[in-house]
Amino acid sequence: MISSKPIQASSQKNTDYQTTLANIKKMIPLLANIAKDIKEYALEFMRAIDQHEIKEHNFTPSNLGIDSELFQKDELFAELYTQSIIYGTFCSWIKFCSSHKDSTKFTIKNLASNHPYGKFLHKIYANSRNSLSNIFRSLIDELINVFQTTTFHTLLNNSESLITTFYSEFLLYYDPLTAKQNGMIYTPEPIVIFMYDAIHHLCQTKLNIPNGVIGSARKNKKENLIFLDPAAGTMAFAGGLLKYTGLKFQDQFGQQSKKYKDNFQLWLKDYFFPYFYSFEVLPAPYVLGHIRLLHTLDRLDVPFQGEELNIKYFLQNTLDSASNHKFQSKMTTSGDTIVIIGNPPYNLSSQNNCKWITEKIQDYKQGLQEKNQKILADDYVKFIRFAQWKVEQVGTGVVAMITNSRYLEGQMFSVMRNSLRQTFDHIYIVDLHGDMRKKESGNPFDIRVGVCIAFMVRIDNRPNKNAAIHYMDVPQNTREEKFAILAQGFEEGLFELLPETKKNYFVKLDMEHLDRYETFTPINKFFKRTPTSGIMAGRDHLVMDTDETTVRSNLTKFFNKDFETLEQLKVKVHDSKSWKKEKIFSQTNLEDAKNTIQTVQYRGFDHRYIAYDRSIVEGHRMGYIDQINQGNPAITVSKSSRKPQFCTAFISTRLIEKCFMSVTDTAYAFLLNYDGQSNVLLPILDFTTSQEEFFYYIYGVLFSPTYRTRYDAYLRKSFPGIPLPSNQEYYRRLSELGFKLAQAHTLNISIDPSLETADIAPDQWIIQNFRFDKRKECIFFNSEKKNPSNGSNDVSTPWIKGISQAMWEFQIGNIPQLSQFLKSRQFNSTQKWNTLQRGLTHEELIIFLKICSAIKKTLQLLPLLDSVYQKMDVIGH
Repeated sequence: MISSKPIQASSQKNTDYQTTLANIKKMIPLLANIAKDIKEYALEFMRAIDQHEIKEHNFTPSNLGIDSELFQKDELFAELYTQSIIYGTFCSWIKFCSSHKDSTKFTIKNLASNHPYGKFLHKIYANSRNSLSNIFRSLIDELINVFQTTTFHTLLNNSESLITTFYSEFLLYYDPLTAKQNGMIYTPEPIVIFMYDAIHHLCQTKLNIPNGVIGSARKNKKENLIFLDPAAGTMAFAGGLLKYTGLKFQDQFGQQSKKYKDNFQLWLKDYFFPYFYSFEVLPAPYVLGHIRLLHTLDRLDVPFQGEELNIKYFLQNTLDSASNHKFQSKMTTSGDTIVIIGNPPYNLSSQNNCKWITEKIQDYKQGLQEKNQKILADDYVKFIRFAQWKVEQVGTGVVAMITNSRYLEGQMFSVMRNSLRQTFDHIYIVDLHGDMRKKESGNPFDIRVGVCIAFMVRIDNRPNKNAAIHYMDVPQNTREEKFAILAQGFEEGLFELLPETKKNYFVKLDMEHLDRYETFTPINKFFKRTPTSGIMAGRDHLVMDTDETTVRSNLTKFFNKDFETLEQLKVKVHDSKSWKKEKIFSQTNLEDAKNTIQTVQYRGFDHRYIAYDRSIVEGHRMGYIDQINQGNPAITVSKSSRKPQFCTAFISTRLIEKCFMSVTDTAYAFLLNYDGQSNVLLPILDFTTSQEEFFYYIYGVLFSPTYRTRYDAYLRKSFPGIPLPSNQEYYRRLSELGFKLAQAHTLNISIDPSLETADIAPDQWIIQNFRFDKRKECIFFNSEKKNPSNGSNDVSTPWIKGISQAMWEFQIGNIPQLSQFLKSRQFNSTQKWNTLQRGLTHEELIIFLKICSAIKKTLQLLPLLDSVYQKMDVIGH
């Protein structure tokens, strides 16, 4: 039986940790304000120096042990200096208090003496006793006072966690714009250790380096491993190598032995400090990176003097070849093996638009026909391209990166995947999933995008490579379960060798029908014009609503500049880069904006009213989307889907919103006609047909249940492929059924006579707590009420009968259509997005009854359509 004492002790430690963490979070806003003042005073002091008002000083980068070439701008040096003081003081305070000392006794004199020395940090802290206190005495006194009055419980084992938590929380207060633009994400230690275990194994088995990441005597040039973290942040990977190697030495010599300390210290001096390079572009993580690494050394109980800690960590932009050339050219020589490891930023709105990397990324675009290639400008893609180039330059190496997983299967990344296969001999993918838009859970970073770890091995410079793709799936539901899998270490037996595919997928696919599907023609090849995505309103709550009256009211308030009322209604009208109020006022007016109001397809069958004024709507898509009308329908599909099954195909005869079929997938429209001429490109068939007949044949195919099920995995990767018909009879029947389906989906049908409605006054169709009664096949618009006199249903309750369970559950893009319509029109006494301040009008009730009828018609047509499709697309023929 386990004693209760350790449990109580553990519980107490957790309570102490939470208390300390809460205390730290309370002081962060105070520290952020002090930091802003320190930076401002630093800038003023440097301006006085520049203007020769101050002659004797040591307030320069070189005097503080920093490379002055990197700090030509006062702003950057002031930023670095300020954050060095804040983070350095915080870490010194932790070390001081962790030594069982009273926080009230913490002073500025403890800054240098209570922190591991470093070549860069030592001078900053040492000089703070003299120059800093003289220049900013009152601010420093205020800073120290905040730490003195904050209670800290002794938590030596959790101190690193406190440091990283403090960093992210502090930056949110001190510089929220940087925090938002760059996103400070920490790589959890289980991932870092797993990645080094993989590199260790791959160096041993693929690169013939017996000692793996530990290396050996530098005399053997083949075992000369050079490490590079190109986006080092707070140096999680440098610290991770220390921990991983420390564990290896402990296993070999024993944790407490003199041999362990001697060998580990020798490895640090001869191997780690000279050959581990780190680059970072932001001052904040650059400062904390030094501190964190020194803190790790301190915890490993490795004694070093300040002059020995020659950490090769540079404030540089890896993707700008001009600025980091002098470092990169010295890093490697002929015969070296390079290991590039890291967790680069994932940022679609990349700020890294350096000419060099922009040119390199063009290699990933060669042959791509897609119009919008912005996704290839994401920062993580640029860092992968850099790593690929660097390994090619050296000749031999391993790239180990944890990144956004979109490139594993995305259509836009097919050229990138092919390029990587030509560079490397082996590529190992660990798919950690976690894409919230696919409803995946257990993301290691608590972010929305899925992530994966890639290990790419280049053995030599031989040409014509075709990397083998090894895939390991880690779909577990929680982060802890995934970490438990990684804790078992890197084992090649857990990977599956993927078969060859035309688009070089880096994920496991159902291969049973892939060969057949790849004979199909992508839908975009049957249309002359490149499809355009739907409207992106940008300010949905301002220009769109279920009630046209609300749209008009919002526009009136906007053009009358009643922004305060709009904000109270949660209608956002603040300026952005692409949307400026003054520009809108100069280009349009209230009456013109009101005259543009029309309906837009919003969630499947559902619609909204939109003020379709190109001056207000950010992504209006005019010239293409506005050509959709009753006489000119458009088939809509997604280019790639995050849904678990293919379910994003529809047709529209009105404007479409960008994500009208699914909130996670973009809808692309294929017009029947463009500028009055047919937009359909007929394929070569054994029989004659018309453009319109082929248009509806495509629509019929897209809704075949067999087609959707059989080719599901491939349909979600890119634009759907359409089989060319060889049998005229099946073709015409599919086109006929596709036309009938399209008529139903565009509500060009009569109301089904089997539907019954409550006999109530027109103004009583108010939607409140609606519900579906499966037994009665009835939708009640409100909680069912009983007549107190006879117990029967209250005649004033709105209801619609004749609704089967299949009709109630019918979905488009995983959106239940009937409940979607009702939920968006529930009654609310005040103006609120997606509600009504009234009941349904007669016209709205008719639309809902037509949607019910269209769904019933669809359920009748699908089996007929599928029967024909199965005869046309016979496997094995």
